[in-house]
Amino acid sequence: MRVVTASLIGLLVATPLLGQEPEQQDRDHVVRRGDTLWDLAGFYLQNPFRWPLIYQANTSVVEDPHWIYPREVLRIPGLTLAMDAARRDRMPVAAVQMTQPMDRPLRSVFYREPVQPPTDRPTLLSEPDRTPVPVRPGEFVSAEFIADPADLLVYGRTIRPVREVSTVGGIPTSAHPQDEIYVGYRTRDLPRVGERLLVVAPGRRIYGELSSPRIIHPTAVVEVLELSTEVMIARVIDQFGAVHPDQLVIPLDMYPDFRGMVAEPVESPDIAGRMIGFADEQPIYRITDRAFIDLGREHGVQVGDVFTAILPERAARRREPGEFTTRIETVPPSHVAELRVLRVNERDATVVVDKLFFPQLEAGLRVERIRKMP
Repeated sequence: MRVVTASLIGLLVATPLLGQEPEQQDRDHVVRRGDTLWDLAGFYLQNPFRWPLIYQANTSVVEDPHWIYPREVLRIPGLTLAMDAARRDRMPVAAVQMTQPMDRPLRSVFYREPVQPPTDRPTLLSEPDRTPVPVRPGEFVSAEFIADPADLLVYGRTIRPVREVSTVGGIPTSAHPQDEIYVGYRTRDLPRVGERLLVVAPGRRIYGELSSPRIIHPTAVVEVLELSTEVMIARVIDQFGAVHPDQLVIPLDMYPDFRGMVAEPVESPDIAGRMIGFADEQPIYRITDRAFIDLGREHGVQVGDVFTAILPERAARRREPGEFTTRIETVPPSHVAELRVLRVNERDATVVVDKLFFPQLEAGLRVERIRKMP
């Protein structure tokens, strides 16, 4: 009997150790394009359902857990600090609900308490407008586009930062937000002091031919500080890529005034075209990748329109279990992805992959407009 009792005691003592998670200290994560709190929780905390732990540790950075942005630095809580909250995640729903005060309705982590203006003095600052927009300003400004560099209005080319930056392997590192840079003039048309301009880097030719236009990659938004005799000085306001010498500085397009408009479904696809290619070539394309279609302003395309990419009708082999021969069947057209328009040129447009149904997204696919901006 003593042996059994000792065994049971040893089992009870050892059981909590089996459920313990390895110790892990807090760490920082720099957000990259395509990151989500769900993915970060799965990678760092071994459970994507723990994403609220990361959000609650970064409420000073993340205003809305739906959206995190590149270059934001998030604190990832250690697993040992998150164990209590993780155990709460495994509690029955009724038990979790009972932990909230009974005198107020249940709220999710996405809820924001309304701001109550003070009664003793006028309100000086108002809560920023949270109305959803078809395309966010950062998406619009940072979207790649197709153009011939010779056709762009180029104010100048970047020379170097005003303050020397370090070099890695003999190559200067990029300028950063709030850095001031020298820009050499390339035209008699000069911007105004205080005007914001776009820094871009021409990329590969979209069709691979010597005469075809290039993919233009925005790298930063700069504000003109000074116009001297030989150079202009500008400050980096926002950054999307590496800012190196000899990049083009061009006018910054005005962000559309959507005024609460959203894309509305069309009864039947009203215009159709083809996918031209992708901003970054990859073996398999995914959500948040950017591409180009051969429809533009002259076809009635607007920023915020939504298209679907269609895989055409095709033949497929099929063999039923127990059969020794295969037969050829026709597979009907399939919707591969939903594409949202970020930028529109005269004859083409830049789109972002919002939804992906099959990993068969490629250049040449037919695209049809399914939702249209008013």
